[in-house]
Amino acid sequence: MTHLFPFPFAGACAGLLFLAGSSLAQSTSLPPTSQAGPWVPAAAAPGGPRTAAAGVTNLVVNGDFEGSTAMGCESNLPNAQFDMRMPGAHAFGGAEELDIYLDPFGCFGLPGNVGPTKVALHNVNTVDIDAFTLQLSAPLVPGQRYRLEFWLQYPDVFTPVFGTLNVGVASASNDFGSTVASASTQALNQWFRHEVTFAAPSAAGFLSIYETSFDAWVHVDGFCLEEIDDDPGPGVNYCIGGMNSTGIPARVTTFGSAVVSNNDLGLAVSGSLPNGLGLFFYGPTPLMTAFGDGFRCIGGTTKRLFPALVADNNGAAQLLLDQTAPPLVMDAIPGDTLHFQWWYRDPLGPGSTGFNLSDATRVVLQ
Repeated sequence: MTHLFPFPFAGACAGLLFLAGSSLAQSTSLPPTSQAGPWVPAAAAPGGPRTAAAGVTNLVVNGDFEGSTAMGCESNLPNAQFDMRMPGAHAFGGAEELDIYLDPFGCFGLPGNVGPTKVALHNVNTVDIDAFTLQLSAPLVPGQRYRLEFWLQYPDVFTPVFGTLNVGVASASNDFGSTVASASTQALNQWFRHEVTFAAPSAAGFLSIYETSFDAWVHVDGFCLEEIDDDPGPGVNYCIGGMNSTGIPARVTTFGSAVVSNNDLGLAVSGSLPNGLGLFFYGPTPLMTAFGDGFRCIGGTTKRLFPALVADNNGAAQLLLDQTAPPLVMDAIPGDTLHFQWWYRDPLGPGSTGFNLSDATRVVLQ
């Protein structure tokens, strides 16, 4: 089962270097801590693994594509030419028209987000698609949990189509392997960060990357994979937290257990507006519709969980739920699924609506 990493976190993928002038949004994401800096190149050759100051290693070789030898805007590259220009990568899709874009040369869409280089993939007809793998510096350990992060955008050029990017872990460089992440966006010309944690299904040595939607053209950057050791709690995150006035999205997580009789389920939020007011709410079904500066991720009859909370200086807050009292006493039924989200004030938010929301988490009660 796929979960998202609980807060707080600062590792090899934290603190990406945002390029000036980029329009950024984030998807199902964990906000890096405010102290995290940009990735620091390892002592290896350019394009090798990236490491954080704490020494946590990004297992993806050339995950930021900066080891590329491409010059300018190179479109529709056959697989063999892509492989020659992109160390640590192997193209194997039937479309054979991968793109390597090195900005600022005026290529399509926004420049790369982690560095000036990005890769674009096209799903031509669902049979002939662009696909490639990125080499890992060491095979995955089956059962070990890993955190994967990457960025994607759909540019507003040609006839834009919102698609779904799949990322898998594979044992061979020409195989899709097992899918561990699927990501999409609902906005053009914005970089979205997608993040997920998973238990390795095999001793895979490659990440596979491919677009699944017909005629969709997705641009990607910043693939980072690292080992983690954490307790993910009973929740599974989904949806998108809107970028707030601090430059990051809020993210909700769970702690305790999903066993109703234990009555120890709790909610936590990170990345909210420091010292700002907000509250948790819940409902029966998932949803994704624009609301405020973000998205309402819960449908059906929603109920608020009082009291309202004031986030601390770091934008964090938590609430231990009482499933023996209203409103949860009517809804906390073993076997049912509840969806939780954080709704908060943000007067100076980028959308000027005055409020925003986190991503969401779902809990299957036991």
